Amino acid sequence: MPSWLGTLEELGELDLSSNNLHGDIPKSLGNCSNLVILDLSHNSFSGEIPTSLGNLIKLERLNLSCNHLQGKIPSSLAKLTSLHRLNLSNNDLRGRIPETFSGFPVSSFQGNSPEGLCGRPMEVCLRSGGKKGMSNAAVVGIIAVIVFSSTVICLVMVYIMVRMWCHWREVAISSTVDGGGGAGREQRREMRGRKGGDDQFWKLSQLVQ
Repeated sequence: MPSWLGTLEELGELDLSSNNLHGDIPKSLGNCSNLVILDLSHNSFSGEIPTSLGNLIKLERLNLSCNHLQGKIPSSLAKLTSLHRLNLSNNDLRGRIPETFSGFPVSSFQGNSPEGLCGRPMEVCLRSGGKKGMSNAAVVGIIAVIVFSSTVICLVMVYIMVRMWCHWREVAISSTVDGGGGAGREQRREMRGRKGGDDQFWKLSQLVQ
């Protein structure tokens, strides 16, 4: 693909799909500032996607599918805010998809390298150790569940302790009342016994006289 195409600054549409082209995509294409449609699909382009394509701020359609493009999606492409159709499928791309492209369908990124692309709308990117990273919402949700569970457990434990204390207090009061009543009854029984003995002694004294 000739690099002189980058000199066509007034070019609005470039469709070179299915032409068996190979080699790198010329960086000079980033100079075509009026380009609205760029279709280089179904060729044999290799190398990385030029970062200069991020200068095509008027670009609405970008199709680089079915090539042999490698590396990561340049972060400079996030500047393509007018882009409403994107296809980077069936290449050898890998790494994180720019957040700007999260609204495109999964089909725009499928069929890349074994390491693959990750991030919305694809699967969550793998962090070190092979563990999937969690979104902020997931982390907040987990924290909320832990806090709620801990609160419920604490309340249940407090309730159990209060019930145990109340039961212990009732038992203690009941034991005190029963113990006091028994002593009173023994004392009254002893007093009646003493009174009966005194009466019998007085009657015996009268008989002797």
